[in-house]
Amino acid sequence: KAGSVVLSFFSQTQDGKKIFTMNADMPIGILMPENYDYSVFAWTKNFDKLLAKHIERISSHSIVAQEIPTVKTLYADALILEKFNIDEGILNPVENIEEDGVLTLDGKYKLWVETLKMNYLGLVSEY
Repeated sequence: KAGSVVLSFFSQTQDGKKIFTMNADMPIGILMPENYDYSVFAWTKNFDKLLAKHIERISSHSIVAQEIPTVKTLYADALILEKFNIDEGILNPVENIEEDGVLTLDGKYKLWVETLKMNYLGLVSEY
């Protein structure tokens, strides 16, 4: 089986909301903070169609111009998501990962539900 291409679009609103649109065909398994609006369209593999969906999603917002994110920026965002999900009980703290794994029982359940929704509906947008 040939690999698939994952497309992702990101926009930030003037009020700080981060809007993501992507087509990953595997679940993310984590929660997103309140200022994140994350939608996955697993069955949309066409670049133009996914971009049109993203433009439709951001059309009612005032979007701010963004520079291309640096590795430092991406790492900082990843740390925010990690801390948020540890606090919400989805991820285990780093010191417990070796013994308990990355996901807590709640995190494993969330991942299982997302997998079912993605495989049968092609859409998971409750991030």
